[in-house]
Amino acid sequence: MRKYYGNSTIVKNAYSKENQTEFLRVIDIFKKYAGKYRFDYLMVAAQGFQESRLKQSARSPRGAVGVMQLLPSTAADPKIAITGIDQSADRNIEAGVKYLRHLVDVYLNDPALDEKNRTLMAFAAYNAGPGNLIRFRKWAAKSGLDPNIWFFNVEERGRRGSLAPRRINMSATSTNTISPIAC
Repeated sequence: MRKYYGNSTIVKNAYSKENQTEFLRVIDIFKKYAGKYRFDYLMVAAQGFQESRLKQSARSPRGAVGVMQLLPSTAADPKIAITGIDQSADRNIEAGVKYLRHLVDVYLNDPALDEKNRTLMAFAAYNAGPGNLIRFRKWAAKSGLDPNIWFFNVEERGRRGSLAPRRINMSATSTNTISPIAC
């Protein structure tokens, strides 16, 4: 998670012609599976944009594939049971969104979490892993922070345990390179 803090080059221009073309190519897929698995389709599309710029051809050095940058072994797990994620954006997005739902149902089925924080923590677990999210929440509680609130509480552990408030230097970024999808 450290790579997202203090590095403005990670912010991508979601409004470029190329990125808009990719967005239009896959948005109906996001709508279909976000509805099926009860997520906001723009949040899931933002995750896909952050993972791969919505490119099905994306491959990571660790073996994650496609729009949602999911490992084929994760998608093939009996709890997800989706194959072909390396070849089909539809299958890839379905597997990614179904995995998010699995994270919520298994690791975040906590009545103390409101829907917003449950969703934010699911996205964190998608990237950091559910075990790390569990550790982040325990750390927040031990540190006197709220383990049921993501921003400025649980997320602090992802920033190496710093309790200092996050400062965003807006002069370091151009307003034409920040978009709701990239954030």
